[in-house]
Order: sequence, then structure tokens, then C-alpha cells
Amino acid sequence: MQFIFLVFLFFWLQRPLGVPDENGCVLSEEDGETSLNIRDSLSVPVSVVDSGKCLAVESVEWDCQLEKRRQKAPATIDLLSETLCRELDVDGALPVKAKAGQVAPKEIVAVVRPANYASSTASANLDQKYIFKSNLEMTMEVNFNNEADNVHNKKKHIYSIRVKPSSRKDIQGLYVFPLRCKLKQFERAGVYAFTFSLIESSCKTLVRRVQVKASSKIGKWRLLSDDKSLPYNAR
Repeated sequence: MQFIFLVFLFFWLQRPLGVPDENGCVLSEEDGETSLNIRDSLSVPVSVVDSGKCLAVESVEWDCQLEKRRQKAPATIDLLSETLCRELDVDGALPVKAKAGQVAPKEIVAVVRPANYASSTASANLDQKYIFKSNLEMTMEVNFNNEADNVHNKKKHIYSIRVKPSSRKDIQGLYVFPLRCKLKQFERAGVYAFTFSLIESSCKTLVRRVQVKASSKIGKWRLLSDDKSLPYNAR
């Protein structure tokens, strides 16, 4: 009890913007013992409050500040197009469709967009205020489903990687994933699923699928059951 009294005597407890009610401080009593769990709240000395640096605001103004913060918070993951990658001197962009045997992009560039980003505004795609800057890492996982297994939702793991944000041409917050070093080409017909997730964030996970069609240009066949694996030319 003495500890809690001193806390309230010399400090104010406040919940920062962006911290939900359920993560604020909690004063509880159990079996006659009182405890205070600060959790994500912050303690502010009374001297700071008395100095006049803290101002009371109406609930409307508070809600307005919360909305401004929400608009700037990380909301979605976006992949840069081939045109935007060229502007950054990056060789790569993930296609929507491909043919079996098509070379995979050398790199894939992902960014985190704030809630106030509108994808219809093409001129804003590389605007820094629409690319969230942080130290959070992002993961990319690549899985494959062939046309037969896709019906039964079977998948084969191809590649996983975790990268930190980097910068190109003074633009920060770029997540550059090397791809061709592990997946040189889209070898088989089916669906390659690329899953992007921002670590330790509520940002929505992005799943981008590449539909790969069988190529009509087949130069040779092999017998899969023959240990000698002799090639046969197609006529």
C-alpha cells in the first residue's frame, strides 16, 4: 500500500496515444493485497504536470489526434511495380502470370503503406510520406502448389527469408528480397504463393500469387522410372 501511495503522490500515470484501453494501467486487489500494474502506461512526475507543459483537451480533440495517428500508422504491405523498381535501379518485380521456364525476378521490393495511402494516386507511390519508416523486419515465404495438388491445398515450401529495411536513392523503408539466388525460374506449372509479413506488427499480411502455365515449347522428355534417365528427343 505504501508503494502505491508514493506512486500517486509523486507521479501521474498516463496512457499514450495508440495504446488501447485494455493495455493501460490496472489497479487491482486480491486477498487484501493491492497491486498496480503499469503495463503500457507511462509515469509522469507531478512536477512536469505542474509546470504547465501538460494541457487538458476535450474528448473531440483527443479523438481527432487518435485518428491522425491512425492514418499515419502502418496498415498494408505493398509490392513495387516493375516501373517503380527501375526508378530505384532494382532489377525485379513480381509478375501476376508466367510461363513455365520463365526467369524469376532478381529481387522483389516491398514497402509498408500508412492508412492514409491511396493506391490510385500513382505520383505518391515513391513519396516518402507514404512509405512507413521503421526498424521492424519483414519476412517473405514462398510456397508452391502444382495444378493437381492445388485442389487438395497441398503446398511445397520453396524459400523463406527475413530482411531489415534499407534505402535506395534516399528513399527509406524499402524491403529488398533476393529471389533469383534461390528460385532461378518458375519451373513448373501451378501457383507460387509469396507471403509477406511485418514482424511484431498488426500490419496486414500480404499474399501475392503467381499463376504459372505450362510452356508449349518442350524440347525433350525423360523417363522418370528409368535409373539411367536417358533423354528422348521430341519430334
